[in-house]
Amino acid sequence: MADVRNSGYVPIAKPCGLPFDVSPEVVAISEWWGDEGFSHSYLTVAELLGYDWTQVITIGRFVSALAYWEWGLRGRQHGEGTESWIRYIGNRGFPEAEMRTKIESATKHCKTYLEQRRAVIALGDKLYSHFAWEQPYYRASFFFFSGTLPRLSRLGQPDDVRIVFWFDS
Repeated sequence: MADVRNSGYVPIAKPCGLPFDVSPEVVAISEWWGDEGFSHSYLTVAELLGYDWTQVITIGRFVSALAYWEWGLRGRQHGEGTESWIRYIGNRGFPEAEMRTKIESATKHCKTYLEQRRAVIALGDKLYSHFAWEQPYYRASFFFFSGTLPRLSRLGQPDDVRIVFWFDS
């Protein structure tokens, strides 16, 4: 939202500090965080709703063979993003083509889903590859976009409702 810990997203706005009329409770919480809290900012619901959530971002992660295989079966088939199939594991691995070849070789003679799954699991936990995919911002921030934003919208007029936030170290 505010270009903090950003990995390629276009920020909604740069941090602008706490609002001048913030509640004493928020000031107290911010002071409690001290130097551990930084990049304080706020956005109105109008600003959030006016943002282009259809922009597309390329996301990349190192993934296990099993996560990659499951996404290939389920995610692509249903046009889903990878967030439910891909788990971050670190920064090591094989090229994606090599992992795909190893998976295809391991599952070549398998007749059922369970046989294929066992074959991929048997490859072990040392087969990882960097995998990248594209998705719109609204999918990448699914819970905020589909859960939090609609709840905020019900609190009042978009220009009269705001979120106040900051980040921690």
